This record gives sequence, C-alpha cells and structure tokens, in this order.
Amino acid sequence: MNQELFQLTYHSIANDNLEKKDIDNLLKQSERNNKKKHITGCLLYSQPEFIQLLEGEQEEVEELYQKIKQDERHQAVTLLSSNQCEKRTFPNWLMAYHKLDDSEPEDQKVIHNFNLFAKVTQQPTESYDVFWRMVNHLTPSAL
Repeated sequence: MNQELFQLTYHSIANDNLEKKDIDNLLKQSERNNKKKHITGCLLYSQPEFIQLLEGEQEEVEELYQKIKQDERHQAVTLLSSNQCEKRTFPNWLMAYHKLDDSEPEDQKVIHNFNLFAKVTQQPTESYDVFWRMVNHLTPSAL
C-alpha cells in the first residue's frame, strides 16, 4: 500500500518547569522514535514557545501529534496547518532543533540558514509557509 507523504505544523507553550535537560531528553526520544517511523522535521524553541513541523506517512505523523498533545512538557498545543506533500522539507533531519534568542546575531544566522536550506531543497507547502511565518512571529528581528 502506498502511503501519502504528509506534513503538520503546530505551536505550543512550554510548561513553566521545563528545563534544558527536559528538552535534551525530548530530542533524544524524538530522534530515536522518528527514525523508526520515518518522520522528519524541525523544532524551534523561543522561550516559552515551540513551533514544529513534522513530516512522514500521514498515519504516523497524526499518531505522533496525538501523543504530543498529551505530553506534559508543554500545553496549549495548537494545530496550525496540515497537508499532503510531494517531498519532505527536512528530508535528512530526524528532528532539527534550535533554541532561539532573537537578541543573538548567531541565532539570526541560524534561522536564515534553516530557511534558505529548506527553500533551496524543497517546494514550499502550506505547512512549510505556516511554520516560517510562526518563526518570523517568534523572532521578528531574525529575518
């Protein structure tokens, strides 16, 4: 059976007690699980907000999103966009991650490079566009 390639973008708010070690654990767990399920994506964190784009087979991505909504490390998980797509935006990243601080010039470069890389390698989709609009919202001086 041929599975559709699917993307999903969501936004959430970190719980007040979230620490760096919690994010590190989340990333390790995500990489391990995403590899098994062939899910790729990008997670950006600008305290206290998360924005994430996930992509893979629709059933796997939607199942992961349901788990994310129940995860106690964050709250107010909001689906921003979902769509079918022909190609992955982040084909080689089990979970690209960066903690944003728009006051840091280096972070401005990171965001710019993430965006350029994705634009050059893939055709934009609705979820891709929503993801980057939210990144611009979180870090208006970065782009």
